[in-house]
Amino acid sequence: MKNKTILQYLQENHIIIDALCNGQKKCGKCKAKVLNRNINLTEQEKQLLTTKEVQEGICLACFHSYHSDDQIVVMNQKMRITDDIQETLTSHHQGIGVIIDIGTTTIVMKWIERCRGKCIESVSFINPQVSYGGDVISRIEYQNQNQTSYLHDILVESIENQLIEKNKEINQIIVCGNTTMIHFLLNEDVSSLGVAPFHVPQKDMQRINSYDIFKRYSYQCEMITFPHISAFVGGDIVSGIYANDIDQLDYPVLMVDLGTNGEIVVGNKDSLLVTSTAAGPAFEGVGMSCGGGSVSGAIEKVKLCPLEIETINHQKATCICGSGYISLLKELVEKKLISPMGKLIDKKDFYLTDHIFINQSDISHFQLSKAAIQTGVHILLENSKVDTIYIAGGFGSHLDVNDLKVIQVIPEDIKYAHNIGNSAIKGCYKLLMSQDFERVNAIVDKAKSINLANYEDFEDILVESLYFYD
Repeated sequence: MKNKTILQYLQENHIIIDALCNGQKKCGKCKAKVLNRNINLTEQEKQLLTTKEVQEGICLACFHSYHSDDQIVVMNQKMRITDDIQETLTSHHQGIGVIIDIGTTTIVMKWIERCRGKCIESVSFINPQVSYGGDVISRIEYQNQNQTSYLHDILVESIENQLIEKNKEINQIIVCGNTTMIHFLLNEDVSSLGVAPFHVPQKDMQRINSYDIFKRYSYQCEMITFPHISAFVGGDIVSGIYANDIDQLDYPVLMVDLGTNGEIVVGNKDSLLVTSTAAGPAFEGVGMSCGGGSVSGAIEKVKLCPLEIETINHQKATCICGSGYISLLKELVEKKLISPMGKLIDKKDFYLTDHIFINQSDISHFQLSKAAIQTGVHILLENSKVDTIYIAGGFGSHLDVNDLKVIQVIPEDIKYAHNIGNSAIKGCYKLLMSQDFERVNAIVDKAKSINLANYEDFEDILVESLYFYD
């Protein structure tokens, strides 16, 4: 790529940096310092930085061209540049750290060279527990019925195999995941997480020796897990709040994680309301006739009349990912090819290619997931006026947020939308680099968890949310 920006260079080399607007010069988050040359800031750029940041020579990576000899330091919330920045970085951040997001469906691991904040290895793979249930309740039931450590064993084995394969000496592991996944990792009893009153055995941040979990891995280090807010709002959401500074904003925002558990956050520096909905894995393509993850060849966008499809990385269509289903349903709604309750009109199956289609069962399956999210959003926003939404989840970067408005998952009056991707892994990275454990624990103390099932009008709102349009 000719004349690439500093941000594009960092993205290509898998160096994690906040870039909520993905290089559109709007969010002011992609802060960096070029150590070996002076950067002339633009007036627009100065408006997005504080006076102190301008004085320290901090720039926004999306505004400036990359030079092949650039020495770049990515900024985070706790790091400010001084003349001896390299010495400071070296003394406090040496060696390699590993960050892990244990999702119900997908596990993501990254190896970070801490002195530069650079990702040197990255891998994602299916959580082997999917064979024993698509959601946490199914897996808790399996564990209770069989009284075995098998789900812990296969989870640990899958992660440990990656550590062994990469064979790098690491000095810290930061892990996040929903409450159940982390308890499986720690080999804790998960039975109380599946029944009222949903007691969390290990709610606090855990700091243990990695050897207590990974017996076959040659190196030992400290392993830290993000704390949890409740049985169904776990450390992955705490990590997302931390990654996106929601706990420090002056204005309230809505954050929705469109994963299997469908966690939702509304708040700012003054308060945080959180909840979880039983969305199921449909947003990740699981359980759908032609569903798949956000991989090359997955259909991510659909236009009808005439039919046009776009696939990830412009490869031959192989499946439909979550954003593709949302895009397709939006088109079916706008063209009135489905009824308000999601019934296909005049068709049994709706084909996008000669072998990829959506049928009535798929629509009904996705309908339940969208209704669960929509219900949670409606209840949390009942007493809050919010115009900004952060969309988290594996397919966030491929999602058109307006599609969510058309099928009524989020309110029409949302004006600003940011696709933040896997905010959980970003929070792990930020904690690895900042070591700001006090702030992470403060987020949990501030958050209030709402049990949707206890809400007086829950069932009525859920039924209304099944409709795709009025």
